[in-house]
Amino acid sequence: MLSERRILIFPAGNTLSHVAQALAIAARLERSGRECHLAMAAVRTGWAAPFHPRCHAIPELWEPSGLPFPCLRWFSNRDHIERCLTAQEKLIRRIKPALVIGIFDFLCRSSARGIPVLAINGACMLPWFTGVLGFSDTNTLLRRQQQQTLARFWEYAARAVAPSLRRRHLPAPARANELLLGDHNFVYEIRELCGVPNLPDACQAIGPIFWPGWEQLGEAPPWEKSANQPTVHLCAGSLAIHPEVMHRLLAAVEQLGARVQVSTGAAGFSQTSERRFCRPFLSPVKAAESADVAVCTGGIGTCYQNLACGVPSLVVPLQPEQATNGLHFQQQGCARTLAPEVVFVGQTRQYTDAINYPGFAAALRDLLEQRASFAAPLERLRQQVATGDALESISRFVSRRL
Repeated sequence: MLSERRILIFPAGNTLSHVAQALAIAARLERSGRECHLAMAAVRTGWAAPFHPRCHAIPELWEPSGLPFPCLRWFSNRDHIERCLTAQEKLIRRIKPALVIGIFDFLCRSSARGIPVLAINGACMLPWFTGVLGFSDTNTLLRRQQQQTLARFWEYAARAVAPSLRRRHLPAPARANELLLGDHNFVYEIRELCGVPNLPDACQAIGPIFWPGWEQLGEAPPWEKSANQPTVHLCAGSLAIHPEVMHRLLAAVEQLGARVQVSTGAAGFSQTSERRFCRPFLSPVKAAESADVAVCTGGIGTCYQNLACGVPSLVVPLQPEQATNGLHFQQQGCARTLAPEVVFVGQTRQYTDAINYPGFAAALRDLLEQRASFAAPLERLRQQVATGDALESISRFVSRRL
């Protein structure tokens, strides 16, 4: 028998951002009397368990590759796909939830047969996104090649999952990103920034999901904003796995005479000087609020955090989804994006090897000099983020369904 109080959340552990979203959702729903369970890769449960008591370890598609962006190695081992799907099914039978929530999860719609599924994703990864990840709308040869590469990849991934679906008498989609869809779909973006002007009826843009736990983990930087001394916040994020790139960007910032504060990542370094403050984790809110410009890779959570704090971003992406996020923010006047147009098949080196460091320094200098021109569009969009409440939207949906 299903428990009407019980909800099972599958956040893809390919990034901590998805896990943090699940923690925020679980905390909000439990205040409404629900019992939430989180299921993720074992490497993530140790990180999440101190924040939520009901975390379950399961295998995930991304683990053989260790890469955050879907690539061939996510889907190259059909035995591993079967193990992942079977693990979800077993956990669902044991937990008996009344609702399954998937956050960028490719399998839970198939494993939750007979149980309603709420899917929460970024819009640019879904089938109705008509752009090309990593590219502007300008029609170029590279853009057409990337479009063909991504189409072939999603078709390949769908074929890889198909045997497990046929074994369960389930239809196989033509493209694997169709598996991300649920019975109802939420997009964790505001409509103006999601890149899909006409979302289908079964999808709602609810805005960003902020997890307050980052503030508990992060250290506050020592500086206030100063008219005499600009401060740049370098939110390393996935740059932390490319320390040589992070240090070159750090040096370029300091050559402009700005102070710099850096979140160096879980295994990163700590350093303090008159113009440099580096810690493995900085409070995202306090770091953004004390900065004049934020440099980031374009993760959607970081972009929205900068927006919520009214700080323009310079996006230096490491993969096409990040580049697309940056371009959407740039189109709305609250960011600049330094995105090389490359055909991407899963290796971040295609982006890191193409970084134009003189171009980065020039773009950052322009952003610092022209930051006042970003104030109006930042405020317009910041108000939309401030008045929306993604967690409340999810809570109301759950209350209506259960």
